[in-house]
Amino acid sequence: MEPAADGQSARQEESTPMSVEEIRARAYELYLERGRAPGGALDDWLQAEREQQERVTTSAMQASSSPPTGR
Repeated sequence: MEPAADGQSARQEESTPMSVEEIRARAYELYLERGRAPGGALDDWLQAEREQQERVTTSAMQASSSPPTGR
């Protein structure tokens, strides 16, 4: 895929992939916040994924609404 002239597509592609390591770390934080109670691993993982997706979406929206850099 060729980058867009303004570089917007390249910025979105860089921010889009969800990092499994970030999700894993956040899910562990959620587990600790729950007092290390067993039985919530899936819920913790899904919550971490939702938070990551929200962050990616917000970053993409901010990148698309920011004024293009002058060349």
